[in-house]
Amino acid sequence: MDAKYIAQADRPVQIKTKIICTIGPKTQSVEALGKLHRAGMNVCRMNFSHGSHEYHGQTVQNIRTYVSSSANPKAIAILLDTKGPEIRTGKLVGGVDKRLVGGSTFTFHNDDSILGDEHQVSTSYKSLATSVKPGDRILVDDGLIGMVVQSVDQATQRVVCVVENDGMMGETKGVNLPGIEVDLPAITEKDAGDIRFGIKNGVDFIAASFIRKAADVLEIRKLIDGTGIKIISKIENQEGLENFDAILAVSDGIMVARGDLGVEIPVEQVARYQKMMIRKCNAAGKHVVTATQMLESMIVNPRPTRAEATDVANAVLDGSDCVMLSGETAKGAFPFLAVEMMAKICREAEIDINYSELYPSIRRQVRLPISISETVASSAVKTSWDVYAALIIVLSQSGNTAIAISKYRPIAPVLAVTASPQAARQCQVLRGIYPLLVDSMEGSEDIIHRAMLLGVKMGMAQAGDPVVVTSGVLEGTVGSTNVMRVLKCVDAEV
Repeated sequence: MDAKYIAQADRPVQIKTKIICTIGPKTQSVEALGKLHRAGMNVCRMNFSHGSHEYHGQTVQNIRTYVSSSANPKAIAILLDTKGPEIRTGKLVGGVDKRLVGGSTFTFHNDDSILGDEHQVSTSYKSLATSVKPGDRILVDDGLIGMVVQSVDQATQRVVCVVENDGMMGETKGVNLPGIEVDLPAITEKDAGDIRFGIKNGVDFIAASFIRKAADVLEIRKLIDGTGIKIISKIENQEGLENFDAILAVSDGIMVARGDLGVEIPVEQVARYQKMMIRKCNAAGKHVVTATQMLESMIVNPRPTRAEATDVANAVLDGSDCVMLSGETAKGAFPFLAVEMMAKICREAEIDINYSELYPSIRRQVRLPISISETVASSAVKTSWDVYAALIIVLSQSGNTAIAISKYRPIAPVLAVTASPQAARQCQVLRGIYPLLVDSMEGSEDIIHRAMLLGVKMGMAQAGDPVVVTSGVLEGTVGSTNVMRVLKCVDAEV
């Protein structure tokens, strides 16, 4: 393999890995969103566990204001992250935290009229007594307080536990039941209302929390039918892991949500399952997001820990399409530095990716037959290696060919040309894909010429470089990609 061609990946263009930023009070303004974008943000995440519809509506409006006012408008995707079916503790006496002592007895019950104290509290999950048995563990507040079930009284619906460790219990804290199948709906009334809000406001992705089985995804799919919105399933518990293959089959993408996952399963297993999910997403050609605590210390510090920097790099090397920032950009003291640091780490990690081995390893996992458009996409990536192409140009009305190209992980950057603003934004979760929005897909030769000029301007290619182009005979028709060509890159003087 020509080392000179492989070194082209080190050209100073945008990083291939995409960055998702959670928007909070620190970063909601038009000015702050612009700073995040210039630092490297591709996708804005709105966390519906917090904030009202009015608040999130303002975020959407500010994103659109920034994009429309930019000299060179760039596609910025919007992701709506649902709260999901959570289990929480009830209110406490006086509204203040209570100290729980290791070795003491503690009771969970269903009576919300009784305020909690050091010995008992209600929960939002009214089937707790029928879901657990003696010996099961119950974790409160991200696992900071552990309890072991001692006895269950079905008549009074009370669950008596022994507290494992000292700790302060606040009100309305999250409750996890590791390894226990829970009787919760796939989407709550709040989730359904939030998703309808997202449809009305034109979000691009729904990140569905606590997906446990394929039926959960299909239920959400019914709500968004006909909208073009894509579903990213968040895997956060043992049941989701056990049903992962079925969930992946009906999802558009996956989020490795390590926060709750690290409480629901032994924390030492998180890395192994993370790698498994990324590997399977890569093989299926579906985008995968690695999330939670990636640069957590930058909420309060201007630099990450060495372990955090290594964690981000490993996520990139494992094959993540996107890496995500949560509190770092939502409430942190250094939101813009956090994005800049994330981009720097991704750039360094990408230098170490062995692209020459990626394509053949992915091809070996492909189950034949595949669609015509994916065949063209695979051939385009193979051809880019054969001719040492500097750039791949994809004409794709729906963005599906861009997804297929991304699956085969070319070393060359990919310009995805589309007339669909939604498809352009949704390309922002695909590794190595850079969207170019045009007014119309008619006149493909002119579009290809413009894309080449942009590639030269962005430093992706130089005049005379080989460029691989995929398109369809039926211009502007979804699913018609069936042509692959190799052209010489033009420059502004042609």
